[in-house]
Amino acid sequence: MTNNQKRQDNKIPILQVLFVDYYPFRYKPCVEIIIEKSGIILIRKTQQRYSHLASWMPMVFLNAVWLLFGSAIWIVAQEAKSDAQMGKDPRLWMWSVGSLLAFCGTIACKVWVLDILDVAVHMANEMIQMDLELAEGIERQCPSKTTRFAGIFESLTIILYFSPPITLISVFSNGTDPLYHIFMYLMSFEQFASFLKHFLLPGFGKMFQLIFIILMLWPTYNFFMYEGVRIFVFFISAAVNLGAKATSILQKLVNQIGEHRGQKCFQYYNRFRIISQSVEDAVKLSVVLILVAIGMMLCAFAFLLARLHGRGSPLMLVIHGCSVILSVVILEQLLTMFGHCDYLCRQVLQRCRNERRFIGMSRCQRMLYRKEVRSLPGLILPVGVGQFSLSRITKDSKANILFYLVEIIGNVLIVF
Repeated sequence: MTNNQKRQDNKIPILQVLFVDYYPFRYKPCVEIIIEKSGIILIRKTQQRYSHLASWMPMVFLNAVWLLFGSAIWIVAQEAKSDAQMGKDPRLWMWSVGSLLAFCGTIACKVWVLDILDVAVHMANEMIQMDLELAEGIERQCPSKTTRFAGIFESLTIILYFSPPITLISVFSNGTDPLYHIFMYLMSFEQFASFLKHFLLPGFGKMFQLIFIILMLWPTYNFFMYEGVRIFVFFISAAVNLGAKATSILQKLVNQIGEHRGQKCFQYYNRFRIISQSVEDAVKLSVVLILVAIGMMLCAFAFLLARLHGRGSPLMLVIHGCSVILSVVILEQLLTMFGHCDYLCRQVLQRCRNERRFIGMSRCQRMLYRKEVRSLPGLILPVGVGQFSLSRITKDSKANILFYLVEIIGNVLIVF
């Protein structure tokens, strides 16, 4: 291994640096990435005070967010004179996306953080260790598409890290803040308005009170935005890294079987089966949530981009355009990754059943080998999301899915 490759292996991920080591509010997530001097990457639970309370923080935050967006949507629906007017309101689409993303994040946090966090961390380290064991004695290959995507993902992570203040300013300037809309709706009630008047101090005290409220709301809003961005980035990163690690392991198994070095392959199949079965239901549910959320983002932000053309702030148009591009990139990467995993599964089965592997075996050895090969579909196909129908994606079916989403977006734009 060259010195340049060693420096790359010991490079600390930008996700770890920004959202763990230098997180602006000094609040750490439940898990973190650890890189040792040897370059081995490990995942462990974060050591912090009140860990049980900290594990509930994302759940409380996400529930508060989707309830906030849901309340704002209900108010818009009450104020709209007709369904057509309600459907043409850009705020409804923005808040619907936010509510859906927060609701999907709530389910994912419940499944991964509160239910099986210890199991997920242990299985992730098992996959890392298995990939390292299979890589021993194999020359370093060309970087895969997922490895090249890592550079794009790092750039997106940096952009998202600095995006919350800019997004808040554009949201406030465009009048699409849900909390402000709820506050103005409550001000229409005489009881709430009179209570607020009694709450405010007279004279110059009112000015200092308003300054204090603004100074309290700004960091609170920033914390909510940063936490939402971090949860989104961590879930997308976990999905991409899970698929990349499964693809890497399957590719190494295919190479070893093809090079007649597959004496221990069945042991790795058993380890893979244990890992996949332990988190299989959670992975399937997470894949559904991610694809639904990204599909909704793609449709809604494309609609907003068309509806807000010529109106609203230019910064909001840039944000919506970047959101559409981000959704397309992530969706294309996930579809490609699932399809490649399923293709590698079929390659492993095909190579294991090759009759040339029987050369030099005795009759008893051939019988034992055939018996093990017959059990392979139950061992290899559940890997990651192998049994999930969305994983069986080829280039043609992936194109059909993307064209289907484009057709939906076009129909929605024509209607409105």
